[in-house]
Amino acid sequence: MASQTSRDRQRTAPVEVVEAVTPSTTPSTTPTADADYEVLVSQTTVDRRLLRGPFATNVWGGRYEVERFAGEGSQGATFIGTDRKTGAKVALKLFDLGKAKDWKAQELFDREVMTLKRLNHRGIPQFMDVVSDDDTGARVLVMTHVAGETLGALVAREKTVPEKRLWSLLVDAGAILAVVHGEGVVHRDLKPDNFILRPDGTLAIVDFGGVGLVRAQAGSTVVGTFGYMAPEQLYGAQTPATDLYALGATMLTLATGKSPEHQPRDGLAIDVDAAAPWLSTSLKTLLTQLLSPDPKDRPKDGAALVLALKSIATTRGPQGAKSPAKAPDAVVNADGSVEAIWREDDIDDAFRATGGVLGVVFSVMGMLATVGLGRLLIPFILTVIAAIVGGDDRRKLLALRDVVRARSADAQRLLMHSADASAQVINRVGDRQRQRHESKREKQERKRAERLQWIKDHAERVVKDQVDKKLDQRRRQQGFWRQ
Repeated sequence: MASQTSRDRQRTAPVEVVEAVTPSTTPSTTPTADADYEVLVSQTTVDRRLLRGPFATNVWGGRYEVERFAGEGSQGATFIGTDRKTGAKVALKLFDLGKAKDWKAQELFDREVMTLKRLNHRGIPQFMDVVSDDDTGARVLVMTHVAGETLGALVAREKTVPEKRLWSLLVDAGAILAVVHGEGVVHRDLKPDNFILRPDGTLAIVDFGGVGLVRAQAGSTVVGTFGYMAPEQLYGAQTPATDLYALGATMLTLATGKSPEHQPRDGLAIDVDAAAPWLSTSLKTLLTQLLSPDPKDRPKDGAALVLALKSIATTRGPQGAKSPAKAPDAVVNADGSVEAIWREDDIDDAFRATGGVLGVVFSVMGMLATVGLGRLLIPFILTVIAAIVGGDDRRKLLALRDVVRARSADAQRLLMHSADASAQVINRVGDRQRQRHESKREKQERKRAERLQWIKDHAERVVKDQVDKKLDQRRRQQGFWRQ
């Protein structure tokens, strides 16, 4: 299935076609380099008959030195190497025509090349070259290498991603998709493994091997990864809103650490509120829109998503209060980079996000500090000093000691009151969450009971109809014989 091809496809960037270089024109290599190349190739299932002509040595096309194996899909393998001409790191995507099930695979390769030639954004691999061998049909797409960690690896390591980072990733992804959709194409296979988080914190989208033209009507080709595919992809349709569904599924995966197929559902839609009740209302609302089964209910394209993010960032609640969501204001620079300006202070966000938990923590810490310093340590130090000095200084120090003790006792009582108030806030939040969950469970149970009752009634009607039909047939038969 084409979706499997897209799932395994590795990230790389295209390049201009160069003439095949025969072994005689390829730079000579040492026996050690040849041995390393043999070990490298042995890690793949690449047909060895392809490794001749421009691919006879580890310097492909006489220019790109292959250094390590990156991954393999159903139509070839991806390697990381160095451009000997510029010294830049490159990704080399080897297309094995012999593995292609039909000519559609060749069409997807050509479409990826043409798309990367048109796209120009720092969040997208840049097309460099295509090296080909007409004798074997082997072709290699060469593009700039995007260094960093995939979001899939990030969530596997950190389990969940904080909300503030999710907003930043949404802003970056929206700006990149605005460029992609502006060219009239759809990525079609967005998922955590196809997003790269660079060391500088910026986001990149890779693996355009499944890219397709915008098509609202059904088609014959289905590309994507199960769970991240929008419903319309199942019958071959794709619009820019298709990518936004996959983006929403990716963000929910990062927030919860669970893939889309393991998320709770309400009918055909993923139940974002049940999946991540701790997220802010603004983010849950946005993710619910992105994950709507109907593409008409999602933002139209990447540009519309950026506008929606800006609207969230500037939205204010009643009496001019700021929105509880930690939403960024997206600024797209001339070079295509994206800056996120956060509307709330980090500490205030932490208090609001935890609903009083940090209040309890700080109350306990303050209480311990008060008891340790105000009631024990400082009075002890003042008593020791007072024993050494005499006269008025001694009386002043002892009076100061008594004041410190009294003030620390007052502070302790205030902190205890704060801890009690915070605990009450936690209890109220917990009660509200339990009530919501119980209400949702009761609703689901009612729906289940209604479905079962409908099935029972329907079965009874079917049985009754069959019985009536048989009785009617019997009566007609008996009347026939009487005649």
